[in-house]
Amino acid sequence: MLVFVFYMGTANFEGTFVKSIYDKLQHLAAFITLAFLADFSFPRIRFLWKVALPLFVYGLILEFTQYFLPYRDFSVADIVANAVGILLYYYLAFKLLPRMFKTPQ
Repeated sequence: MLVFVFYMGTANFEGTFVKSIYDKLQHLAAFITLAFLADFSFPRIRFLWKVALPLFVYGLILEFTQYFLPYRDFSVADIVANAVGILLYYYLAFKLLPRMFKTPQ
């Protein structure tokens, strides 16, 4: 999945994608998915420091790579969307869902 996301983030699609809010939603969805896959691939590892932080750094590397590609753009908004995707997964998986499925005592 990481290789696929990196390819999609660095490939030259010659303007086939419309830049809009949907681009940020795609970043959000990609990083929610990556966070989910990483969390379930390494269940004994603490999520924030050993999963979320490397995913965020991966997103930074991807954006900095795009800076050097003439057919791609560096975007701080993309970095923010990536981080929001990671944090949204964290909130859903570790805060909201445990509360929803908490058994009454």
